Amino acid sequence: MISLVRCDDRLIHGQCMTRIVQHFFIKEIIVVDEYTAANSLLKSIFEKAVPPGMKAKVVTIDEAIELLPTSMTNDISTLVLFKTPLVAVSLFSALKDLADSLMVGPVAMKPTAVEMQKGTYLTPPEMEAADQLEEMGVTVFFQVVPGQKRFDWKDLRTKVKR
Repeated sequence: MISLVRCDDRLIHGQCMTRIVQHFFIKEIIVVDEYTAANSLLKSIFEKAVPPGMKAKVVTIDEAIELLPTSMTNDISTLVLFKTPLVAVSLFSALKDLADSLMVGPVAMKPTAVEMQKGTYLTPPEMEAADQLEEMGVTVFFQVVPGQKRFDWKDLRTKVKR
């Protein structure tokens, strides 16, 4: 089962992943990232960077679209993780029942990006992706980790200057 779909440009990392993994009882992480999937060294590092008893897979968007239907129906608590909301549009467009929400965590500052919350910046195309997701019925929210303040995109979008 897909327990969480998350955008976080750090992908698998220390304390944040520990808190998310514990909160959602994650047993499998599927990282969807073209660059990491194509780099055998990075892919190996990410696949081994999970706590004992967990599995991680690093895949391309196309591979994720093939793989995720199994994760959507099995009983393994799964985290789907990627760097940008643009990937989310591809996944949610191809897999209508993937999830009902997208948690956006930290995303680094880039040229033309606007701060959504402390440590989370989106570019205009990424903001358009958030709009597209909302139009598809996906609730987009910003939250570093469970338990911290949550900001819903539907509330933020009117305050953001593009």
